[in-house]
Amino acid sequence: MRKNNVQALAQTAVLLALLIVLGMVPAVPTGILPIPIVLQNLGVMLIALLLGPRWGSAAMVAFFALVAAGLPVLSGGRGGLAVLSGPTAGYLLAWALTPVLVFACQRLLAGWTGKLSQPLALWLGAVASSYLLGTLVLVGQTHLPFWPSLWANWAFILGDTVKVVIALILYRAVQRFSLVKTGVRS
Repeated sequence: MRKNNVQALAQTAVLLALLIVLGMVPAVPTGILPIPIVLQNLGVMLIALLLGPRWGSAAMVAFFALVAAGLPVLSGGRGGLAVLSGPTAGYLLAWALTPVLVFACQRLLAGWTGKLSQPLALWLGAVASSYLLGTLVLVGQTHLPFWPSLWANWAFILGDTVKVVIALILYRAVQRFSLVKTGVRS
């Protein structure tokens, strides 16, 4: 294994562990949808930003292998195949796709020079896609009407937007630290 692969594997393991630790924070039920407010999606955003599409996807595959094996790594100590086929399945599937979706949104917005291009790419790739995919699966399973189910995601927008900001602050801090540690100057 080359040094870069070993380093990427170590970073992937650390961020996967962080994702699992964030799952220890109890979920907050909303009462609107059978979807709780969790802190784990902040970890998914960090994985997408820090690892990129290749290693980020590898981290998410490993995470969902742990979930499928029944390990209690999701908020509330949940795990198992039942969780992956329940009402939150679409939101979880969106997590698995987040590294690739964030990368795609970053590429789509690459020519846009505004200060909001990176936050917008993260919000679209991690939050909006989660709402859409989560709602589609939820509607398919519960037979709730699509538009009211989609609009019910408004309960999550403020918290998820705050998580986007926190993820970007942490991402930029890690980037600065990495540049200082390696002696690279901007």
